[in-house]
Amino acid sequence: MRIRLLILSAFLAFASLKASASTQEDTNTLIQPEQKWIAASNAGDVDTLSAIVDDSYQANTPYGTHSKADMLRPVTGATQSVQNLTVVSSGDRATVSGENVVTVANGVVMRFAFTDSFAMKDGQWRAVNSYVTKQ
Repeated sequence: MRIRLLILSAFLAFASLKASASTQEDTNTLIQPEQKWIAASNAGDVDTLSAIVDDSYQANTPYGTHSKADMLRPVTGATQSVQNLTVVSSGDRATVSGENVVTVANGVVMRFAFTDSFAMKDGQWRAVNSYVTKQ
């Protein structure tokens, strides 16, 4: 009986280490498109935005519901950054939540909480939905 418990304990310890490594890998993998998205948005890089945001994309924001076409329109006079990112993934679906800090031309800073939903499509994580609230 003791041997079984020892083997079970060793297995569980190894499994939790493996899960932690996988979770950290998933986190790093999903934070990259989020950061590319913000950089592309700040630079007005429509090609990169189009590659990250799926054609089915919908965003629910304090200013209404927006499509991929809306997302691809250039935003002038504002910069964005994201912070406090949290990733939850399960198979080919994942969410990235955090805070989006937007600084407009006159120096006003606005903060938004967001959750972006991603789906693995053709071997690439693509944003399919965003939910945004003003803080």
